[in-house]
Amino acid sequence: MCKDKYVLIMDEDTQGLIINALLNLRDEKLKEGMDVGWIGDVIIDICNAPKKKERFLGDCHER
Repeated sequence: MCKDKYVLIMDEDTQGLIINALLNLRDEKLKEGMDVGWIGDVIIDICNAPKKKERFLGDCHER
């Protein structure tokens, strides 16, 4: 197993696309009889990923 950890920051549209793709992958792999238990863990990680903050022109943000 890989011990490296990464932080994903994404917007909600990207999050939805990734989750849909993983669900489709799970369905295909189930038909082939492959192990798909890890896909649920990945979906949970994607759901818990920090959301990308939207910034609009003219908004003042302290650095």
